[in-house]
Amino acid sequence: MDKFKIQLAPAVTTGAPCPMSHERLLRLLRARQSHLFQRVTDRFLRRLTETCLREAIEAKDQQKLMKEGDDPYPSYLWFVYDGKVEVKDMNANVVLNTVKAGGVVGEYSVVTGKPRAADAFARDKAIVFKVSRDLILSLTPENQKFLEELAQEREALFEYQDELNPGREPVHPEVGLLATDMSLPSLEDFLRNKPSGVFADNIAAYKRLQRLGAKANIGVTPYFACFPHDAVFRSPQIEIDPSGLVAAKNRQTLPLLTLVPQEGHWASLFLHPRAQSHNMSYVEFLIELSNPVCELLFGVCDGSQDPANGQVTFRKDNAWMYYCHTGRKYTKGFGFDLSKQLVAGRPAGQGDRIGILVDQRQKQTSALKNNGEGRCAAVYVNGQLQGLLLSEKELNREGKQWPGQLYFAMDMHGENQRVALQPEKCRLLGIVNDTEGLDLMRQHRTGLPTTM
Repeated sequence: MDKFKIQLAPAVTTGAPCPMSHERLLRLLRARQSHLFQRVTDRFLRRLTETCLREAIEAKDQQKLMKEGDDPYPSYLWFVYDGKVEVKDMNANVVLNTVKAGGVVGEYSVVTGKPRAADAFARDKAIVFKVSRDLILSLTPENQKFLEELAQEREALFEYQDELNPGREPVHPEVGLLATDMSLPSLEDFLRNKPSGVFADNIAAYKRLQRLGAKANIGVTPYFACFPHDAVFRSPQIEIDPSGLVAAKNRQTLPLLTLVPQEGHWASLFLHPRAQSHNMSYVEFLIELSNPVCELLFGVCDGSQDPANGQVTFRKDNAWMYYCHTGRKYTKGFGFDLSKQLVAGRPAGQGDRIGILVDQRQKQTSALKNNGEGRCAAVYVNGQLQGLLLSEKELNREGKQWPGQLYFAMDMHGENQRVALQPEKCRLLGIVNDTEGLDLMRQHRTGLPTTM
């Protein structure tokens, strides 16, 4: 028995004030103004359009469509075709939300299975469509856990919003949140705006936000990376600023007759944490200060090197680095061509951006699978692909396996050098709305460059 006891107006007829239109309805659905519709395919929306036209209701002004506390079963939501619907907290006599054409009312109960959390009233001769939970599931036969996953994602969105805006009034469940309306602040902004306290606590809070953001699939998913203060991961000559975003090798004032370390004026560091396994990670550096007699290399290594004791990454085994002066790649201390078609990439200096992409997805979805390279690491200068630093195919030819772990690494030679991480550019690729990330992957689809 239907426990949703309200008097519904008759179905819309030809003489309705707003003529029904298949094209208009599909266009409104495609605007995806609800969390649910942001997670469905266009095929789902087309099939829903065909069904919805048979479920149209022209509601009277102030007609109640939903009552707080009502049992959600049988569960359904209202899609607003024309006019508007007010969602109200009757206890506080407050209008929580005014839903116009293209919006949805009642999604909360359909997704979570919980009782209605507010009242809803039709206004301005509203025309609405009734969409049942059973209908939604019938249109997603390939994923019967669709609504369950939406409920988990919705919970993550609310947690994320609370973490991002502590002390603010929580968002009402019947109002909802859209993932596309939210984004993680830059690390710099986060650290600047957080209350003063222990730096490690701030980083922990930021990483918690990142995890929530990833769980809710919010826009661009940041890849949290920093220059580590831990001396294990860097040479002692490298200074790290408090935010972990800038690394500098300043002029060293050494007394006379001081012995120069075995590796000369070289210094190395690894980024923390290491590149994520089974994912596609991208980090980007900005060379803020450099000069012709200084040398810089960026790349990846397996972490077996010991920068704290003076070892230079590019001279050791299992390291693959891009030498900014020549545009060539280095491993075991020797320079190699980037590919058979390209001896060297673009040299880089002060003001240039160096990007390192590590693709450790075993089931490749990019064109690198078509090229037969498998897992790989690539280098970019100012957003342009230069070539591969290493690939699974290349390692297999040498009788080696893909490393169990990879660290982003940097080698510096000389004095008065400064490199900054670009937190807005560091991310896991292939996430919803990640336009720049998709551009990077498109470069793979066109293959490696054959000319400068």
